[in-house]
Amino acid sequence: MAQFPEVLAGSTTTGDGEPGLLLVGREMGVASAGDVPGPFSVDHLFLDRAGVPVLVEVKRSSNSEIRRQVVGQMLDYAASAVKVWSIETVRQACEQTAGEAGRDPAELVRDLRADIDVAEFWRVVESNLRSGRI
Repeated sequence: MAQFPEVLAGSTTTGDGEPGLLLVGREMGVASAGDVPGPFSVDHLFLDRAGVPVLVEVKRSSNSEIRRQVVGQMLDYAASAVKVWSIETVRQACEQTAGEAGRDPAELVRDLRADIDVAEFWRVVESNLRSGRI
């Protein structure tokens, strides 16, 4: 998923233009209160071209309880994430991921769309988090 996010179906929230996802981080901690990593973590956090956080949890298809439990798990993660993740948390995770790949975080954002204003993109991400658009 992290290396080839294009395999995800519906990898855009806008419905217009090419899909694109920016990997923010793996195993992003989801806590129940405060901005402290919790005992749970979402497998992958991406941002789409519209600055909407996309949570991805990966499970084995042989898991017979996959649908019901994973849907509930993702709803819990999404509800907690919009409460506890700050824009600083998301940006720091993106910077760490970029550093591990030997890339500049702004360059990764521009890979989503060549004409993107990086500062405006992060303002939109923050707005999406605050409004619960995830």
